[in-house]
Amino acid sequence: MILPKEIWYPFPITPYYNKIVVLMQQFAYIFHSSVIQLADSIFFMMLHIARAKLEILNDELKQVVDENQLKKCIQDHQEIIWFIEEINKTSGLIILKTVFAAAFYLTLGYLQLLHKHETIDPVLVHQFLLMIAVVNYRMFFGTLCADAIYTLAEDLRYSVPWVSKSSGASKSMYIIIQRCQKPLRLFVTGFVPTYSLVYYASFLSSTFSYFLYIKAILKL
Repeated sequence: MILPKEIWYPFPITPYYNKIVVLMQQFAYIFHSSVIQLADSIFFMMLHIARAKLEILNDELKQVVDENQLKKCIQDHQEIIWFIEEINKTSGLIILKTVFAAAFYLTLGYLQLLHKHETIDPVLVHQFLLMIAVVNYRMFFGTLCADAIYTLAEDLRYSVPWVSKSSGASKSMYIIIQRCQKPLRLFVTGFVPTYSLVYYASFLSSTFSYFLYIKAILKL
């Protein structure tokens, strides 16, 4: 029986039942990795959809000519708010997983790269460099999309000119402004105040500080 991945085990896997257990374990790891990648892809797709909806609404608001169009924009805005709230409810664990995994992988990657080895394995160095790059890109890409949502939602209040609008349209615009008072942001209560580029910069700074602290303790 050929295993999907050649891994060294501290015990013999020659007996058939041992190989069956190892095979099931490797399949579980592969399935888990696939599910994580799928969950991240769905999360990024939802962020892109929310950003696209806000961009379309922004363009529609700039082209409003009567009150009926403005009311339709208000309905669309309410749907977008609901959609982003649903993203917040369903994606909190994904954001937490991304943050903690990024901190863990970056710290280990830095330690491996800067550790004084007797012999330097180029393959190992490239693996850890690739891991650091991928983790950074995933974190940056997510915070970039979330930051775009926050910025576009803030800009909605400035999209419609107030000149020559009726009193009814002005009341409708007041509804949009009232809704814009509450920022559309992604967050995890108690852990991530606002998932944005500012948080990403703060995260990198904190992670590097923790790495230097661990490095000083281990005297690497």
